Amino acid sequence: MEITVKLFFVLFIALLPSLFWLRVFLKEDYREPEPKKLIATFLTLGIVAALASLVVEIIISDIFLGDIVIRIDEYSFDEIWTGGNILKIVFVNFFVPPIVEEFFKCSMVKKVGMKSLHFNQIIDGMIYAIAVALGFAFMENFVYFMEYIQEGADALAGVFIIRFLASTLLHALATGTFGYYIAKSKFLPPQLAKNGFLSSKQKYILKGFVLAVVIHFVFNFLLIFGFAQYSILILLFIGLSFFEKMRSSESQSYWYSEKKGEDL
Repeated sequence: MEITVKLFFVLFIALLPSLFWLRVFLKEDYREPEPKKLIATFLTLGIVAALASLVVEIIISDIFLGDIVIRIDEYSFDEIWTGGNILKIVFVNFFVPPIVEEFFKCSMVKKVGMKSLHFNQIIDGMIYAIAVALGFAFMENFVYFMEYIQEGADALAGVFIIRFLASTLLHALATGTFGYYIAKSKFLPPQLAKNGFLSSKQKYILKGFVLAVVIHFVFNFLLIFGFAQYSILILLFIGLSFFEKMRSSESQSYWYSEKKGEDL
């Protein structure tokens, strides 16, 4: 397969999961659908978030694992996994990706989504976050598929199914959860906005981010350690709860905040 043909083929199949799940979620925003241009903006921001996450994760990996990688050729596998090395490996592979990736995705939603004039329902925040997550998933799928296409059709088909049914949905649900809570923070009554060390708005935003990271971490942990069936069950449970939340009167009702937005 020629390089150009292979590239466009991988781009196409990397985009399929994101387009499928985007269509599924957008059907829930039936009262006042968001403009297509706005959705495209958030998809693009998701791609930017993926590239930023990749750079940061590479830097962190090099800082913590650079010496270990260099010494792999000099020492046995058992020696690599002794002492503080295992802690570094666990930290970089299990804790860093969920935190870094959700940070960049959620930051895009907060920075751009909160300014939109179209943001007048709680479901809008969820849709913005989902679009960012699916743009991110597209870029991540592209990287994975480019790697696995070298291993043959069977390997590519296997990873495609996993990322279509699970990983892409995971990104949407994790970041979408943040979208729900940031929407709650936007429409919080002014008299409830200030409360203690953190304002109620800040607490909602922090809660959404923490939940997004936890969902992401648990899914990765179960999948990597061979408990794929449990990761699918968790996604199913979260997904059903998420769709119920999207269809709720709270999410579908119109809300207004005192702060004016910008027409994006």
